[in-house]
Amino acid sequence: MHPPRNRTPRPKTLTRTSSSLNYPLIQPGIAPLSDGPKARSASRFYILPTLCKALRPIVLFVFSASVPALCGCGSTERPVAIFLPMPQAIELVNRNNEQISGRLYGAGRWWGKITFADGTFKTLDGTFRLHYARPSRLCFQTKGFGGKYFEVGCNEADCWFWEQFEKDVMTIGTRQAMADAAMERGIPINAEDLMDALGVQLVDADTIGTNGARYRVDADHHQLLYEQVVGAGQAVITKEYWLSRREPFLIERVLYRGADGRVIMDARLSDHERLAEGGALVSKRVEIEWPLNQCALKLNFDRLKLYSDLDKIEFVSPDQREALDARLRPPAETLRRP
Repeated sequence: MHPPRNRTPRPKTLTRTSSSLNYPLIQPGIAPLSDGPKARSASRFYILPTLCKALRPIVLFVFSASVPALCGCGSTERPVAIFLPMPQAIELVNRNNEQISGRLYGAGRWWGKITFADGTFKTLDGTFRLHYARPSRLCFQTKGFGGKYFEVGCNEADCWFWEQFEKDVMTIGTRQAMADAAMERGIPINAEDLMDALGVQLVDADTIGTNGARYRVDADHHQLLYEQVVGAGQAVITKEYWLSRREPFLIERVLYRGADGRVIMDARLSDHERLAEGGALVSKRVEIEWPLNQCALKLNFDRLKLYSDLDKIEFVSPDQREALDARLRPPAETLRRP
């Protein structure tokens, strides 16, 4: 009879048995003692909860930082407004607009509200094309369902407004004559105002003469105020350019006022886009209101490009285009304002 061997009692591994499995049951804080494949597999299940618990703060931090950026709701804090002296503010605008040295072409969608002299109105939308060449050539053509709605244009000699609402008629004349005609017909859109509203014209750099601008600064804009003498020698503000105090320091608003101080035209510009690398910035969104006439025009440019050719047929008044291209139909009626 052999004496009993001295052996250290080995703890029993708790097991759970089923018809197809016989694996160690891991209790919290107790690792399996065996070194077999089943033990290594079970140890993974033991380590995973601990690892996840340790990584949870890191995952939450990354998630909270990345989600606002992905959904576009990150920080929207605006840059600090910068004060510029008046000559410097004007120089930055003119330096940008001087780069529009060729023919500016634009196209996109438009929406408008037109109120006629008898109080009736139309809301219209469609596509538009625009041609502009400094200093005084413009052609703005709109189209909608069923054809053309209206065209506004000017060149060195004339300005015109070609409408196709109730009848097919074009009014043509000098700048002042067309400005008067616009107010009479209740549709105040004219080429001179439209060029200003686009923010592409050069700003008068006179800061000290009798016609020089006054300067006013608010929280967001450098305001250039131009006066005109009316009535009994009284000077009133008739035009305002609001230049942004943040880069790129360009025109964001244009106001025309009447002799009584009421706003005649209010144009707001936003979403400036560069025409080419290192080129001029031009507004892609222009919203114009004529509050006294209850008219409005909104332009969303899908395309803006600068071309070198300036001799476009669109810069010729519509009643003379047929002589240059027989395919082009002239207005049914042409009225010339003296």
